[in-house]
Order: sequence, then structure tokens, then C-alpha cells
Amino acid sequence: TAAKRNYGWNAGRRRKRRKPEASEGAGTSEPLAEWITDPAQDHHIGKKIMREVTIDDESRPQPGIVYGWLSAKDSDFVDPQTGKAAPLWHVTYDDGDAEDLEEWEIEEAMSAHVSYVKRMRERQRRDQKRQS
Repeated sequence: TAAKRNYGWNAGRRRKRRKPEASEGAGTSEPLAEWITDPAQDHHIGKKIMREVTIDDESRPQPGIVYGWLSAKDSDFVDPQTGKAAPLWHVTYDDGDAEDLEEWEIEEAMSAHVSYVKRMRERQRRDQKRQS
């Protein structure tokens, strides 16, 4: 059976990733707006993240990376608090999963990665002291 995955507080909430360009009509094979993947276009692209994931009722950290970005103009996601179009960031996880996140979620996930790395380094230092 497939593992149940729950990424953070908004698990199961589906977001539209991208909207068709104005020239695209129903039933055409033209591509949807592409994720911007150039780090020069957005400072989050290429950054490592960490999100808490629940798989089969077991919670664990899941590392990933910010793959791309869509501006508010290209994204059809509407921020529920402001009612305005908002940008989205596409992340890919080390296990092959992916999801789209809002900016505050990206900031939170990048901060969680920094905290995770600090905890792992502290654990390594403690383990090295015990072995010495």
C-alpha cells in the first residue's frame, strides 16, 4: 500500500500550481507556465529545506530543495488572508515527492533546515567527545 504523507499543517490541501497563459485554450497541448529555476531570479531557488512529514503515522523530518518559483502573475494561487494572487515555490523532496509552498512556508522550511543541521552538528560533537 502507498504511504500516507502529511507535509505540515496544510496536508491534503491541494493548490493549483500554475495557470494557463492567456493564449492557451481548452484542449490545446501548449504547456502551462513554467517554473522559474534560475537562482538569479529568486533568492530561495536552490536552498535546502526541511519539513516535518508523517508517513504511516510516523513523523520524521524530510529534507528537500527549492526547485522553482512562480510569480503572483503566473500563479493562480490566491492568498486566503489577503484575497490577492500570491507567488508559489515548488519544492522537491529527497524521496522524490514534491509540493508547492507559499513564501511563509518556504521561510519556515529553510529555518527548520538550519535548525536541523545545527542539532545534527551538536549531536556529532557530543558523540565525538564520548568516544575520546
